[in-house]
Amino acid sequence: MKSENVDMDLQRNLSKAFDKVIFSKTHWKHASDICHECEGDGTIEVDVPRPHGFGRDIGCIDSKRVKCPVCGGDGRIVLEIDF
Repeated sequence: MKSENVDMDLQRNLSKAFDKVIFSKTHWKHASDICHECEGDGTIEVDVPRPHGFGRDIGCIDSKRVKCPVCGGDGRIVLEIDF
């Protein structure tokens, strides 16, 4: 009876070791970090040139807020880390 327990423990330990070695490359750990481009806001300010025209005698640079292209407007970046 004691040898059966030892065999089962050995089999369980070998199975765990096998899973760690073989399947460790297929597991991904997801982590999130604040977007460095928008600093977590989800939007960035971009310059928009406004040319001169009939209603305006000089051109100017205006600005507007758009969705951050790095994080897609979420403010966070999801990192996939292989462990």
